Amino acid sequence: MPGRAVWKVRFEQRMDQPATMSVLQVGGMQYAILLKGKAWIDVENYQIVHLETDLMRPIPEVKLSKEHQALDYGPVQLQQKGQRLWLPLEAEIYVDAGGKQFHRHAFSEYRIFSVDAQDKVGNPKTGR
Repeated sequence: MPGRAVWKVRFEQRMDQPATMSVLQVGGMQYAILLKGKAWIDVENYQIVHLETDLMRPIPEVKLSKEHQALDYGPVQLQQKGQRLWLPLEAEIYVDAGGKQFHRHAFSEYRIFSVDAQDKVGNPKTGR
């Protein structure tokens, strides 16, 4: 990563642990997506600045032979609440599932929202 010191960390799904990072659901069936990849982590703030993932193995039941993702992260200033969050800025995704597709996506115009809820517990009303 130009201009910043980073740690480069390699990772992959452990076969003795359940895969919980990514699941593909097709026709009522779920398929665990086993991932491996690399993360570039800023040594000053411990934030991930770049992440790349690949399939550990194809999923022939859905004809998924390749999936590569490369994501760049950075600070995003949210105007509504004056908050600054570390979020994806850009993503490149390549998928081969019987045909080939390449996607590039830039993220912008993030919005933050919240929902407040209150419960009021009381005695049930009777119809008599």
